[in-house]
Amino acid sequence: MEVAAYRNGCTYKIWQLQGLAKDRACREYLLREGAVGIAAQLLSDQQLGENSAGLLRCLASPEGSQKLIEAGGLDRLVKLLSADSAKTREAAALALYHMSAASPTFCNEVFTSMCKAMLEKRGDALVLAALEPLYHGEAEEGAAAAYLLNVLTAGPAQQWSDYFICAGTNAVVCLMQQLTMDSSRIAEVYAATCALTCLAALPVNQPTIVQELLSALQRGNESGKQQAGLLLWQLLNAAATASTNPAVAAQCVASDNLVPGISWTLHAQSWAAAGIVQALTYDGHRVTNSVTKGPDSDAIRLRIVAPEANVIPQLIILLGSQDMHAQAAAAHALANLTAYRSGSCEACSKAQRIGNFAPFTQQRGQAACPHQPQGRVLTSTAPCEVLRLLMASSDSSVVSACVAAISNLCATEEGQNRVLDEAKRAPVGMEGVKMRLLQLVSGKVLSVRCQDAARNVLVRLESHNRKAPPISLMTLLLQPPSPVPAFPEP
Repeated sequence: MEVAAYRNGCTYKIWQLQGLAKDRACREYLLREGAVGIAAQLLSDQQLGENSAGLLRCLASPEGSQKLIEAGGLDRLVKLLSADSAKTREAAALALYHMSAASPTFCNEVFTSMCKAMLEKRGDALVLAALEPLYHGEAEEGAAAAYLLNVLTAGPAQQWSDYFICAGTNAVVCLMQQLTMDSSRIAEVYAATCALTCLAALPVNQPTIVQELLSALQRGNESGKQQAGLLLWQLLNAAATASTNPAVAAQCVASDNLVPGISWTLHAQSWAAAGIVQALTYDGHRVTNSVTKGPDSDAIRLRIVAPEANVIPQLIILLGSQDMHAQAAAAHALANLTAYRSGSCEACSKAQRIGNFAPFTQQRGQAACPHQPQGRVLTSTAPCEVLRLLMASSDSSVVSACVAAISNLCATEEGQNRVLDEAKRAPVGMEGVKMRLLQLVSGKVLSVRCQDAARNVLVRLESHNRKAPPISLMTLLLQPPSPVPAFPEP
């Protein structure tokens, strides 16, 4: 009883010290008086481990981290990650996180200690396995594990990636739970996002993470679907090459959950799902990445526009939203879908085939196959909505995507006629549409490729309206250019 009473009294004193350590002056005093060394010795006590770890968390600093290493408390703190008490495991993970965030040297020491512990316990040195006891606990334990894993993946994982393999652990499942939890817990969601991003940078982890993300698109609340879709979109976009990551795209295409996941996420009004469609149907990886061949964009387009997926109607809804991110993503997705160039399906090809070497004028005069991406776009209200957005938007990214989509539609005579009809029915009329295109051609804020696309559309429209006084490119050169609004950066 005396020992228990002593321990209870010591627990209360440590708890009081935690409150005092929140003040900067008191924290500096406690560091000078050796509080870190005392707390390190108390970590081995089963009754005092939780509060001692909590005190170390409050004393986290470069100086405190160094004192803990010198006192030999690091290995004791790592052992508490597998303690029987859930609160103790959570306190130990948070203490390791805060001290690792305060000192990169301490972070490397934590990595080494966790590897040694797993080597003795399991026979391998996987860091993720050391956090496994926290994966099966409460949500707070999972959040603490995500915090610690975040700082570890941002530091030691960059040099020793072989020790951060997800296979054989429940790390990805835990992080996915944190990612798709209530969106009000911003810090936990952000920590899980950073950790998953760093883990997905390792090719060996990509299949597991991509599969879990695609599965998350079909379940949970809307905020969870949006978070999973946003992370998958970020993984698909290779920032270094400004194109689609072919390895991640291949993992997506190989999954049966791809189309259902995109469909469910689009129904949740997530612009990230439109971004996924845009990234998967992008042809740029064929040029920018000659080492790793990406998946067949045309084959992906055919899967995405299947009637059961209901993708095109949802993209049209996003075009009418007030969010510029949603508008840009949907417009880019439609532009990539209309870039389909593999001809008609087998049934339509038999009915419309003119010959293996038909002239270009005959090929262009053929009607778009209603079963292919461009044909499905033409039979929807997408041309009308894209043209409306082109006239109304002042965002350069949105305008570029709209011009690309309209230019792709004009590649066939049927598409050109549809664009012409929509331009005539526009509130500003045909002349207003031409003036808008002339502004884009003469402006300096859009890319050369976008200007060429706008010029192509303008020529197509003028070729069908020769009776009216045309606004030609020569007229533009003879007159001062019309003022162009300053489009914000995308």
